[in-house]
Amino acid sequence: MLLNAQHRQLDHALLLAGYQQRYLLAYNQAASALSWGIAQRWPHDQLTITGWLYRQASGLTACVRLSAKRGLLMVRGAGEIRGSDPLWLY
Repeated sequence: MLLNAQHRQLDHALLLAGYQQRYLLAYNQAASALSWGIAQRWPHDQLTITGWLYRQASGLTACVRLSAKRGLLMVRGAGEIRGSDPLWLY
């Protein structure tokens, strides 16, 4: 019974470590995409307050739109998590 309980506990710890690893990979991908997106030249004539303008390259996805504050842009980077919604950093 003790070995069975320890086995379940180790299975749970392994599952949790897998979730954490996928999150950290997605976070780092989103941070890279955000940095890349900030460095891009975005066409000002295509930017709106309501719609996002997307760019993708080398597995990175960055988006930009006009902010509600005049003269500011909102940039976000995406990190992919299998079987889930993307992780967005702004």
